[in-house]
Amino acid sequence: MPNRPKIVALLGLLGLLGWFTVGAYLWLAIEELGLPDIVLRYFLASGILAGAIGTPVTWWLAKPYADVHVDPTPAAIRDALRFPARMFALTLWLWLVPCLVFPIMSVTIRPEYLDANVQVVVAGVTAAFISGIVSYYACLRIVRNQVAPALLPEGRLDHLEPFRPGKMWQHTFLLVLLLGVIAPATIATLAWTGNATAPLITYLSFDYFLVGLFVGWEVTAAISGPVGHLQERMDKVAGGDLDQKATIFGGDSMGILSSRFNSMVEGLRQREVIRETFGRYVTQQVADEILAGRVELGGERRNATVLFADIRGFTRMSEGLPPEEVVAFLNDYLGHMVGCVLDNGGVLDKFIGDAVMALFGVPVSRGAEADARAALQCALEMSQRLDDLNAERAAQGKAAIDIGIGVHSGELIAGNIGAPQRMEYTVVGDTVNVCSRIEGLTKRLGKRILLSDATAELAGEHFRLQELDTLPVKGRQRPVRLFTLLAS
Repeated sequence: MPNRPKIVALLGLLGLLGWFTVGAYLWLAIEELGLPDIVLRYFLASGILAGAIGTPVTWWLAKPYADVHVDPTPAAIRDALRFPARMFALTLWLWLVPCLVFPIMSVTIRPEYLDANVQVVVAGVTAAFISGIVSYYACLRIVRNQVAPALLPEGRLDHLEPFRPGKMWQHTFLLVLLLGVIAPATIATLAWTGNATAPLITYLSFDYFLVGLFVGWEVTAAISGPVGHLQERMDKVAGGDLDQKATIFGGDSMGILSSRFNSMVEGLRQREVIRETFGRYVTQQVADEILAGRVELGGERRNATVLFADIRGFTRMSEGLPPEEVVAFLNDYLGHMVGCVLDNGGVLDKFIGDAVMALFGVPVSRGAEADARAALQCALEMSQRLDDLNAERAAQGKAAIDIGIGVHSGELIAGNIGAPQRMEYTVVGDTVNVCSRIEGLTKRLGKRILLSDATAELAGEHFRLQELDTLPVKGRQRPVRLFTLLAS
């Protein structure tokens, strides 16, 4: 990060270089055309005066580079980014004023200095635009390579508002202005006034040629560098790497574009976090459907299959265990059970203590039959994983646990339920209540898995079922035919 004295010293050296370049041209003009020495003396005095004025003004304009080292406020950062344009304007002013004052003075005092007037104007205009553009791109390179990346490490320009960015077309405008307007205009002026000797035209053309190469190089660097950097970051994001951040190289259109890119990637990262978090409760396919806006979140009637799974005697078991062991056990057990739900395309609706409530068919359905079969397959896998878990517990000298699983299919209401401050996507209705009651009958009938006749009809012949009994269910007038699911 450059400091204030270095900035002023660099611009002073560039101004001195421009002064020697134009001074050499005027010396050549004096030799070629026999101009009076007053031209060179005036130029020397003008250079000293411009330096005396320009140095403190440049020091004042470079104040943001002192401020940002102490307290990089948004205002100081904005001024630091705008410094190249301000130096361009200052350099033009310091060169154009002297080159116009001399002709005005000489016309009124010494009309015979017409040729000298022409040379002073040509030299002054040449120096103004060459020195101004060189100073502009020298400062811009400092901003691009050191200032902007250091002051904008987060890659954002939002906090600098209100901020007026530089336009990319300004680079082309400056190049065209220098080589397409100023260069031919000064050479044409020499030819029209009869001051165009071969050495003068050659010297002037060579100056424009060298500066044109410099400006062309800097224009390419100012555009292609940030564009290439941004394209590289975009390619990595397209490949799935969301840890990318584009560096902001200046306060121009490319800086705004890089800032917007970083905001977009941040949004993608947040979306990915939401997707991953959501994916812990629903399948990735369901999460994608909801996040893509293809799922209606308002209450609607749906046909689905509900599954309840509850640990038998959990309250009594947990009484004799420290709270830490209870939590560890639940996390281990629920990890196995939830895995079965997600593996079969179900949605984890909620945990109710040690109970699991899962949905098949909402918010995305694969068809009533497929949803019912997925729920029954989930129940079988839960039972198998419980056997594996009990084998592990037996090896550790721990008691076996058992669960009851109830499955029921039917119509329910799916949608957002809750208060305006906190909404939850869930299901309600008779189907949910009946499923809970069916799970509660597993202990009475001595079966781990019970399902209703509604689910049995949807499952068809894809599973081995055994009809058990027709029993009344609390809260429902009609009894329910109950089946158990046999291992295949």
